[in-house]
Amino acid sequence: MAIFRMWYCGYGYRDPANRSADTVSPNVGYAESADGINWTKPNLGLVEYHGNRNNNIVRIEPEDYTVTWPDRNIHVLYEEDDPDPARRYKMMMYVPHSGGRCTMIPLISADGLRWQYARPMKLAEPDKNFAHTLYERKGPVPRFTIESTGMPNEHLEGGTLIRFGRIYYLNGQSLNGHNGKIMGRFPATYWSSDFINWNHEKAVSLLRWGYTSNSPVHESREVHEGVALWNRGNALVGIYGMWQGAKNWSDRRLHLGLVTSVDATNFREPSHDYVFVQAGNADKWDANGLLQGQGFENVGDKTYIWYGSWDLTASGATPQVNTNDMVLSHGDVGLLTLRRDGFGHVSVLDPKTVGKNDAFGTGVGSLMTVAFNVEGGSARLFANVETAKDGKVCFEVLDRRGVPLNGFSLGDSIPLEQSGVKVGVRWKSGSSIPPGTYRVRGQIERKGTTSPQLYAFYVTSNTN
Repeated sequence: MAIFRMWYCGYGYRDPANRSADTVSPNVGYAESADGINWTKPNLGLVEYHGNRNNNIVRIEPEDYTVTWPDRNIHVLYEEDDPDPARRYKMMMYVPHSGGRCTMIPLISADGLRWQYARPMKLAEPDKNFAHTLYERKGPVPRFTIESTGMPNEHLEGGTLIRFGRIYYLNGQSLNGHNGKIMGRFPATYWSSDFINWNHEKAVSLLRWGYTSNSPVHESREVHEGVALWNRGNALVGIYGMWQGAKNWSDRRLHLGLVTSVDATNFREPSHDYVFVQAGNADKWDANGLLQGQGFENVGDKTYIWYGSWDLTASGATPQVNTNDMVLSHGDVGLLTLRRDGFGHVSVLDPKTVGKNDAFGTGVGSLMTVAFNVEGGSARLFANVETAKDGKVCFEVLDRRGVPLNGFSLGDSIPLEQSGVKVGVRWKSGSSIPPGTYRVRGQIERKGTTSPQLYAFYVTSNTN
């Protein structure tokens, strides 16, 4: 039976008798589930906390040096095919550094429960002037030297860790533009060939519509904590923190936006400022702010997306407000469900509603993929589709020149007759696509009151 595994940041207090922002310690917690909905916290017995080891905190060896830092961000990647069993679990963790900012550092593990720093980390000398001003902390705080992190002397608060095309990509929230000046949140992407050594030349991956770099931090249309990406093979789907800025915290909101990418570096919204998930109302557990996590999975006919919450209206810039913030507005994990891969669909406009000078009024629409390779044997095409009365959904396969493959044209296509998340596509000559380099064109025809809806399609090995 498959087991769902979750790693999360659990905010607690070093001193239970002093529940204030000054004693916050965010440990890395671990949970398991048989269905992705109901979770248990196993007693790992690895880390002493409040005088005992009866907890679900994972161990960081030789020591979790920065656990007293009041903020934490983690991303875990499991790679079963890594030839080194000791590094099949990989984590990037948010830590403070000697440059006066925070960044992400790599850790590795054989079992996901006992972790080691992937680099030789070195603690910086105490500096009484280095304090987390947001939380009004007094005196020095533990931090690593910027040199030992292997990252540039900039701010980076993680959004995702993935491997795509044999390269590792890390993106997150940056606050420093290419001129070094501080500006509103935007996602920056870095890459590495070995997970340990990261290139310092960042890419600015997304600027929201209406974003202005001259606006004060917190007050513009920013991207909070980068983009959480889901690697779907030849493309990526992602959700990002859609920060709706304002002068006062009470007026700020944090929704989830949607992007796609074909290179893990440049992200594009399906439409400008499209709100994928709206923050809950004031009386809901996820009121006023949502946090994306790197948690995506297809389960049967559904897509599961796990996320967190942050009530921005409970935040501010005073010790008392931040104490309440830690206690009241963090610490929950929710589950979004949607049709399998149902992030959006393609349909055709009703010709009766198209204006005199508008386009696309024929009742027929089409789309085409980028080029892809079929290698090592034949392949099949499947569609995630909702059919409609009197409507038609057909496909054709095009060669390198854009010419329909013999026997695989629209005229040869057998229209889809049923709805489903994985409906086989057939042509009069059969369904097996021979090896080669192709593009696929999908055509939707609308004749009734509703249009067929195409959510996704998949090219898979004929042996699957």
